[in-house]
Amino acid sequence: MDTVSGFVAHIRKFNGKEVFLLSGDADFLKWFARALSEERFLTAARPLVLGDGAPVSSDGRCLIEAVPGASTTLRMLADGHYRWQIEQEELAFCREKVEAMIESDHPCHPYFDMYNPPAPTIVVSTGEYPDDVIRAMRDGR
Repeated sequence: MDTVSGFVAHIRKFNGKEVFLLSGDADFLKWFARALSEERFLTAARPLVLGDGAPVSSDGRCLIEAVPGASTTLRMLADGHYRWQIEQEELAFCREKVEAMIESDHPCHPYFDMYNPPAPTIVVSTGEYPDDVIRAMRDGR
């Protein structure tokens, strides 16, 4: 694997929902599945950072820190900076969905909804939206 490339954007209207769209190729999906399984992430020793540059960029407009926790929530910490806390059962579900995306080798995007409290949905996509299309959706164009 030479270069892993993913992109994340906060989109106010995506099929009628507010979402964080996390998009990448097959190498990105493999990286993401591995990262969700790493001990340093699972023990909360180090958050999984999405959107601060390689391997996941965001044009400096969106940063998500994923951490394991007792419940699944998405909170804004500061403008453009969010914490996605994922409880163990939801984390296993996320890994299963990402691994299924890798195996399918087809364009797809599962939704990871936040219910307590309600928050934007996280959508992981592959093979569907080039980064310039995601930027246009983010910017309301």
